[in-house]
Amino acid sequence: MIPEFEVKGSPFQRGEQIGRRFMAEIRGSLARFSGIREVRTRQAALTEAMRGHLQTEFPEIIEEIRGIARGAEISDEEAFYKSTYNAVGPAMADDLACSSVAFAASDVGPILGKTDDGSFRPDSDRLGGLTILTIRTDEGYDVLCVNQIGTVWTECGVNEAGLCIGTNSGHPTMKGQEGSGVPQHIAPRLVLQRCANVKEAVDLLRRTTLTGKGINIVMADVEGNAAATENACDMNGVRGPEHGVVFSTNHYFSKEMQAVGWKWDPGFISTRYFQNSLNRIAHLYGRFGNGGKSLTLREMRKVLMDEHNPGGLCQRPRNNENNMITNFGVILVSRNREMWLNEGLPSLDRFTRYALG
Repeated sequence: MIPEFEVKGSPFQRGEQIGRRFMAEIRGSLARFSGIREVRTRQAALTEAMRGHLQTEFPEIIEEIRGIARGAEISDEEAFYKSTYNAVGPAMADDLACSSVAFAASDVGPILGKTDDGSFRPDSDRLGGLTILTIRTDEGYDVLCVNQIGTVWTECGVNEAGLCIGTNSGHPTMKGQEGSGVPQHIAPRLVLQRCANVKEAVDLLRRTTLTGKGINIVMADVEGNAAATENACDMNGVRGPEHGVVFSTNHYFSKEMQAVGWKWDPGFISTRYFQNSLNRIAHLYGRFGNGGKSLTLREMRKVLMDEHNPGGLCQRPRNNENNMITNFGVILVSRNREMWLNEGLPSLDRFTRYALG
C-alpha cells in the first residue's frame, strides 16, 4: 500500500522529516538521475533561474528541499534536481496523462475526482514512489495530499479550508523558456498551502509565473465554487462549470490558451497522446454535456471506474489508443476534508478513506 506520513513544523523541519523517513527510496531513485551533472551543465542557466526565482518568491520551497537533502543525506543539488527535473529542458518528455472532474454540488457537497495515468511498462512502479502526505504547517493551511516521495510536488489534495485540487499535465509546451518561474508540479502545493477557496487559487495562479510544461488544475471549494485552470509560464485560462460539472485532461481548450497553445507545437494534434486526451474530454462531454446526470458521490465513483473505449477515465493497457494505464483514482470531499483513494485500476472499486481532521 501507499505509505501514509505526517510532517509538521517549519518547511526545513518538514523536509528533514520526509528525507529521514524515505531515505532509502530517495537515494534509490537517484539512479534515474545518473546523468544529473551532465544535464545540470547543459541546462545550468535554466536550473539556476528556477532556483533564483524560488528563493526570491517562495523561499519556503527552497527550505523544504534543503531539509529533504539533510534528512536523506544527499546533496542540495540532488534534492533540488529531484523536485525540478521535469521542468528542465524546458520540459523533459514524460508519459504522465491524468484526468480531473469536479462537481460543484452533490449529495455530499462539492467533490473532485482524479485519475493518474501513464504509459504501461511492465517494470514500472508508479505507486512505489508515492506517499499519502499530511502536512501540518506553522503558516498557511494544513494539507492532505498525494505526493511523489522526495519532491515538493502535489498530485492532488484537500486543505483544512476545504479547497480540493486535481492536476493534469498540460500540453503543448511553450517554447523558448528561460527557467525563471515555479516548476509546474510545485505550483499545486503552493495553492493548497496558501489558498482557502477557488477565487484565491485562481488569483495566485494568475500572478505566478511557471516554468516547464503546462499544468491543468481542476479545483472545488466548500462554498460550491469550481473551476478548471490551464497554466503555462505567464499564460493561463479559466473555465467554469457547465451543468455543475467542470473537467480537464491533458490539452488546452480555454479560449485564452487555444489562442496561443497550438502555435507552440503544431504537430501535437497528430500525436496519440493528444488523441487519448481528446477522447477523454469527448467522453466527459457526452456524459455530462446535457445536464441530465444526477451529481452524486456514486456517480463520481462510476466516472473514475469507467473503462469505456474510447475515452473512459479508467484506462487498461491495450484498451486505448496510447497504451495508457491508470495507476490510481482519488475522490476528494470538500466538506469532510477527506480523500478516498483507490490504488491501481479504479474499476476494481477498492477506495480507502483518508481524512485530514
